Amino acid sequence: MKLSNPIVGSLCLGVVACSTANEPAAEESHTAHEHDPLATCRELPAAAAAMWTVGMSSEPSGVSSDERIATAGASTWQVALDLLRVTHETPSIAVSPASMVLSLAMAERRQGGECAASIRDVLHFTEEGEATHQTLSAAMRTLRGRELPAEDDATPVRVLLQQSQWVLGESGGAAPDDFYGAAQHQVPGDHEAVREVINCVIEEQSQGLLPEFLPRGLPGSDTEALDMNVAFIQAPWDTALEDRGPLDFQSASGSVVTLPSIGHATLSARIHQKEDALAIEVRLRGGDLAAMFVVNQPGSPLSLRELTETLTAERFSSVRDDSEPMLVDFTMPSLELAADVKDYSGVDLLDFDCPLFTLGGAVHGAALQVDAKGIEAAAATVAEDWASNDGGEDEPELTVTLDRPFLVFVYDRPTGFVLVSARFGG
Repeated sequence: MKLSNPIVGSLCLGVVACSTANEPAAEESHTAHEHDPLATCRELPAAAAAMWTVGMSSEPSGVSSDERIATAGASTWQVALDLLRVTHETPSIAVSPASMVLSLAMAERRQGGECAASIRDVLHFTEEGEATHQTLSAAMRTLRGRELPAEDDATPVRVLLQQSQWVLGESGGAAPDDFYGAAQHQVPGDHEAVREVINCVIEEQSQGLLPEFLPRGLPGSDTEALDMNVAFIQAPWDTALEDRGPLDFQSASGSVVTLPSIGHATLSARIHQKEDALAIEVRLRGGDLAAMFVVNQPGSPLSLRELTETLTAERFSSVRDDSEPMLVDFTMPSLELAADVKDYSGVDLLDFDCPLFTLGGAVHGAALQVDAKGIEAAAATVAEDWASNDGGEDEPELTVTLDRPFLVFVYDRPTGFVLVSARFGG
């Protein structure tokens, strides 16, 4: 599959999709809400902010069955593995398969032809044509429904999947598409000022986890439209974890660093063990969301990179189905991974075979924080186009200490959608 041309045509942010250069102009978008969630960005001194027509978002309109949504969700495990494999040179990195899929799905719906077929292939879409978008749109609405309000000492569960489309200039760019509930924006003006406005929006929607997402030079002089998805996930642990003091962690290079750690002496978890690897699933508040940690077994000859190469979406399905409930003495380092923004359409990453002036780039980055309170993560893709549960006095059946490189997958258990995946220390 030949490589696409970098950053030509249209640009995608967060988990986003791209548009073609020759699509018709977007219709005039709605004015801002009376209580504007992006008020900070609208007050920027950048000239683009003064001319910014703010669009209103809507609920995704797709309809699909639970079975079709679960099939699409299962495929995101393969996307997660692909994204981790093509970034093996970065020891610690977070990505968002869900963000990548939802963003580029908007692009695929408009592209048609060779580029659309390439997007479907690279992102492992499980259906064809409009059925794909019915299912992914319905899945997006289902995932948003995982939110839970704050109760007593429990912090809320938040799952924000925010789609938007941005038209640069007075005319041209992507035609409006409300199928995914995407807000329509128009931002005329100097592209550097437009970049400042869009970066502000990404930072606000990601609750500060993704500052200065777009680098200078994006959007480019020939970018006409951006399709953007910004995802934010906040979920406390179902069983509150505790600070467990310093942990000696050995990285893939063999160096040992002392890191702060979290865990629980008698954590209720699900365990799957084989000769080469161990997987531990820890539930997040409400039980629908979970974090799965995958680590090499002590003494395994495989490095984490080699283990990752052997993993498949089908094996993860088996891990989820065949894991056993156990009380575990669990310890892991607390994590704080800043976004490493990459253009995944580039050489040696994901090969989107797209003609010139369709998909110019697929810019993606994710940030992940894991501490005693729970998990907080944010992601964006731009295509150019975490009450407490007392463990009692029971003795743990197993001790699991993540003191060596590991993978983590934050996912929705009913649908299987991987919201965030990451590698640490590998």
